[in-house]
Amino acid sequence: AVDGLTPLVKPGQAVRLPVRLINTTGAPLGAGAFHVRVPAGWSVEPASLPTSSVAAGGEAAAAFTVTAAATLPADRLQPVIVRWRDASGDRAVMTKQLAGAPAETDIPRLLTANANYPAAFPYRVETGATYRYAAPRSGQVKDPVDPGGRVKEGQALQSGFGSMGGERNSFNRGGYVKSHYARYAEPVVEIVFDLQARRELARVNLVCGPEPVTLTRLQVLTSDDGETFAPQGEVAPVRPTQELELSLDRVAARYVKVRAEWPAAGGTLDEVELWGW
Repeated sequence: AVDGLTPLVKPGQAVRLPVRLINTTGAPLGAGAFHVRVPAGWSVEPASLPTSSVAAGGEAAAAFTVTAAATLPADRLQPVIVRWRDASGDRAVMTKQLAGAPAETDIPRLLTANANYPAAFPYRVETGATYRYAAPRSGQVKDPVDPGGRVKEGQALQSGFGSMGGERNSFNRGGYVKSHYARYAEPVVEIVFDLQARRELARVNLVCGPEPVTLTRLQVLTSDDGETFAPQGEVAPVRPTQELELSLDRVAARYVKVRAEWPAAGGTLDEVELWGW
């Protein structure tokens, strides 16, 4: 789910919904019933369940089966409302949020070979992506290379500079090499990724190196020929941050230009991730 906590359900999936009423009033509750209301297109069995009287401090429990609609938008909250009623009306209300699970084909894949994602990571595609610097053009930009040879020149932005093992932002942790991030002598850097084939893009994630110069703007442009680029979006953080994400609406392209801007020379990058299909 979007929040990482809400249970996900697939279209048409049936899930068990346990409910519990705890009497905190200090007096007995008379007989009543649980009633469940589900979103349009969903169903619930049974629609209600009776309860006997509940002593002070006691509880009543029941379980329902909720079945999701046959068509379900991904990651949209779907409230299931449970009411407990007695002769006087509603006495307790509970809401259980569910969300539609995205279809397998809708889950973005990692298109760059970032080392902090293991080979067994299920959502990655081996595209053979490479990159080059389009700006500055003076040739003074050169990726740091691990003396041990674990990170090769021209691959570092996909491997994580800090730990040389793929742990992002590891320059902030003790015991790691703290010098292997890219620091730029110009306030604007353009990096062109070649995905080796036309791909649909979902988002670009950019991880900065250490401060004090913080990123002020991230722009993404795309191209089919690697020469003529069209802007697809940009983001400017309202406060200093070390990680930025720019969403793209399934833009199709082979080449992706990432344009990063700082207010002055000395900006740093640790890693760039491209996601899509």
